[in-house]
Amino acid sequence: MITVIIPTYKRAQFIERAIDSVLNQTYNDFEIIVVDDNNPKTEERKALEEKMQKYLNNDKVIFVQHEKNKNGAAARNTALKIAKGNYITFLDDDDYYMPRRLEVLKETLDKDKEFDAVYSSCITIKKSKISEINYATKNGEFSKDLLMQKSFFSTGSNLFFRANILRELNGFDETFTRHQDIELMIRFFEKHKILNVKEILVVRNEDDRRNVPNIQNMYNVKEKFFNKFLYKIQSLDEKTQKEIYFCNFQEIYKKCLRARKYKQAKNVLKRMKEYKNITQKDKIKTFYYIINNYIPIDKIKLYIRDKELRKKIDNYYINLIKKYEEEY
Repeated sequence: MITVIIPTYKRAQFIERAIDSVLNQTYNDFEIIVVDDNNPKTEERKALEEKMQKYLNNDKVIFVQHEKNKNGAAARNTALKIAKGNYITFLDDDDYYMPRRLEVLKETLDKDKEFDAVYSSCITIKKSKISEINYATKNGEFSKDLLMQKSFFSTGSNLFFRANILRELNGFDETFTRHQDIELMIRFFEKHKILNVKEILVVRNEDDRRNVPNIQNMYNVKEKFFNKFLYKIQSLDEKTQKEIYFCNFQEIYKKCLRARKYKQAKNVLKRMKEYKNITQKDKIKTFYYIINNYIPIDKIKLYIRDKELRKKIDNYYINLIKKYEEEY
């Protein structure tokens, strides 16, 4: 059996699409555990409960509610405790699966005992347009990439594990409010390896909400991340260590620019310069982020890119995406 875990918070409008994409799988031996992480007596919880009425009589769908909002890591761990599957995979509430995903990934791991997890190629959708295709090309161990915030798997919905390995890792670290998937995978790579499948099997929905970042909270999360994996960072050469710190602060810098917090961005830039010189390419990107706040360059780019990428993808995927984007 495969357990599909769907944590959900404040996105009831997408939950049917996520669940139905699992129910429509070509492989049928699965259970779905939906974990409601909304606070009780909120409009978000009420909206989710109304959507879940559709699945009350479906034996494959298990609905669990937290007594209060905890976080995504806690929601995943709640489901892990009751999961019955020999394989465990995750699905963010706004993402969805292609119909063959469970069948293909299970067969892949069944054939190769050397690996304990598998991922596939992934399409990213933004405003119902294709913004990116992440092709799965790497096998093995990629902790260095993850320390630099270079995610090879695109979304947590793209990870498929042997259940005993996740239990061996004690699930997710619930003290992490961000980087939860990355934190888990860095620990996973200490003993295990991941295998890729080139077929496109998951669709990631890029959230277009422009949340204003709390800079201090972001710093705190980064410091927590650095402290937990300091032993791993220090095992690398000095140049790589500096690159890791630079890339992590660069992530905060980009968020500041997109939120028009230019004063804070300037302070983050100073931290970045402690580890690496700012290249001409970095300066051009900075200019782009600022201009994009006032001229909709991203929207124009998205429209053009969508047309280009659709030419590269089989009509099978195009039609499925159109179906899910239009029906839900």
